[in-house]
Amino acid sequence: MVEFASCMRDNGYDMDDPDLSNFGPGGNGGGESGEDGGLFGGLDEDDPQYQAAFDVCQDILAGFEAGGGGVAGGSG
Repeated sequence: MVEFASCMRDNGYDMDDPDLSNFGPGGNGGGESGEDGGLFGGLDEDDPQYQAAFDVCQDILAGFEAGGGGVAGGSG
């Protein structure tokens, strides 16, 4: 997931590394205050920069199944 975030940054979309603090034993899998930001927080999937970077980096996610933890399929 860190590799995916790095790839997204390398391809023009500014995003943080994944936040794993809410996952695992005792975690709720979402963000604070009821926000469900998933691993990467809130991503603007409608942003053209996100979509372009996701098109390049999505192969990194191939085979990764985390129960829907925050990265969606981009532009559909």
